[in-house]
Amino acid sequence: KEINKNRLDNIVILTGFKTEAISYINAMDIFVLLSEREGLPRVILEAMLMKKPVVAANIAGPTELVADGKTGYLIPLGKFEDAASAVAKLVISPALRKEMGMNGYHRVIKEFTIDNYIQGVEKIFKEIQGQQMKILIATPDFPLWDGGISTVSFEVAMGLHRIGHDISVLTP
Repeated sequence: KEINKNRLDNIVILTGFKTEAISYINAMDIFVLLSEREGLPRVILEAMLMKKPVVAANIAGPTELVADGKTGYLIPLGKFEDAASAVAKLVISPALRKEMGMNGYHRVIKEFTIDNYIQGVEKIFKEIQGQQMKILIATPDFPLWDGGISTVSFEVAMGLHRIGHDISVLTP
């Protein structure tokens, strides 16, 4: 309604939820995610891998990924004028967009590797080793096989099982 009311229907497209956002991200010059709540938004990592500067809400999740002023901008929740200002800075400066995009790409390649993830999980395994625990792993619908479980969730479940924990996995 607001889009039509403000005559923005020729420039704003509401796509709805998309499981494959890569082609949309690739078509963008700037990636903006101003959610009020997030887990660890993988879509930000995807945007950074595609060398897009990111403007995101300064909340848990994005703050772990976006280096404010280096790979993009973190905006206080609800400060839409600040978000518009950050986007405007990027719009008027192709050099800044390119620099932040490259910084984001290098950050993901260096800091968010599968090896780093596995080392973090192994550290947790060592901390809980010797404690018998019942653990439920809820996994998103990124199947490893039909009716399956994500590769990462599978590795976590197997690692916990190997050290003596009772594991249940919940999939959609």
